[in-house]
Amino acid sequence: MKANWTINGPTIVMLLILIAALGYKAGAERVEVRKQPAVVATIDITKVMEGLEQRSNAEIKLDQMRVEFNEEREKRETRIRELDRQLREKQQEVREQRAGMDDLQRIEERIALEEVNFQVWIQFQSDRIDVEKALLWQDLYRAIRRAVGEMAEGERYDMVIYDNTSEELFINPESRMSREMQVQQQIVSRQLIYSGRSLDVTNELVERMNNQFRAGGRDR
Repeated sequence: MKANWTINGPTIVMLLILIAALGYKAGAERVEVRKQPAVVATIDITKVMEGLEQRSNAEIKLDQMRVEFNEEREKRETRIRELDRQLREKQQEVREQRAGMDDLQRIEERIALEEVNFQVWIQFQSDRIDVEKALLWQDLYRAIRRAVGEMAEGERYDMVIYDNTSEELFINPESRMSREMQVQQQIVSRQLIYSGRSLDVTNELVERMNNQFRAGGRDR
């Protein structure tokens, strides 16, 4: 006896109703998911920078560079001052005819060479320190961005926003830009007008980054 696989009309209608109901339910769930508000957190980037041990550690190295720079500069300036003293003495000897112009010229050439070398060295060292400062800020920003991403993943934040609502509008009287334009630019550049304290995760981020920095070693 052959099985009868024919689906009658009422059965087809019931299947269509069931499929439609399931489709509506799935669509409604998707709409419901989309309607859920985004989870937002904020950080005060200035406070984060100030609280990071990574920054303090890097600034110690920069301070050492400045100390070495100042010590070497003092040595070079002392050397030039000594040559200036010798030049004055030699000029007096020339006036008194106790020395010739060749001796005077040799000292003048040495002074000129020392001064040129000094200016070149000053520029090189200033650029070197400036590069180190730039690298410091780049490293800090990358570390903050990485830590914020890890925190957001762990805490299920949809976005973390830079909160600068606590910053006052600043006017620089020395600027060529009008005071009105200075204020307008700052207003337009603000990302937030208001942020509740419950959204702020600045302290949590600083603690997280400092713990990671200690665990990874300070000499980076």
